[in-house]
Amino acid sequence: LLNADRLNNVETGIGYGTDTGVRLRGQYRRAIVNHLGHSFDANMEVSTIRQAIDGRYNMPYKHPLNDYISLVGGYEREERKDVGQDVSLMIESAVAGADRVIKNPRGSWQHTFGLRYRLDRITQDGIIDPAEIPEAFLVNTNNQQQSLLFGYEASRTISDKRVNPSKGFKQTYKIELGSESLLSDADMAILNAG
Repeated sequence: LLNADRLNNVETGIGYGTDTGVRLRGQYRRAIVNHLGHSFDANMEVSTIRQAIDGRYNMPYKHPLNDYISLVGGYEREERKDVGQDVSLMIESAVAGADRVIKNPRGSWQHTFGLRYRLDRITQDGIIDPAEIPEAFLVNTNNQQQSLLFGYEASRTISDKRVNPSKGFKQTYKIELGSESLLSDADMAILNAG
């Protein structure tokens, strides 16, 4: 027995954390945007110190469900007032990019190839005595940093049942690379494994 997925899906949530205060969360998903099978989802999170919004637009590539391209973008802003006496920081981050996701049958490796541009900005309100800051943190006086990262991720999930599994194993490996010669403020390699 098959049922069609709902065209629009909205989720909301509310929570509380000692470091954030009251939090509100919202998510909107559109299962089918047009006759080409495109889909869209957006997320929003709001608290007294942090606000974030991001979106993802998916387009089928070689297979409508297992091979697609995602355009991603997001912005987040966080205000930290507990930095020092009469000192606060405003941290802003914006990201834009694209991923190609290749899914394989259950138990096989899935692959994601990605490209991300990220811009981070820190704005200080108040005066900090430079003598109180460790020398290692005084190297870069620029309040803005950018990076262009090329990434690859491989993941695999093995479980006893597809729906409501009682046991299983998931592994994920990811690498992201950036270079000063390609819009990044520093040469970098970021490795993640789980």
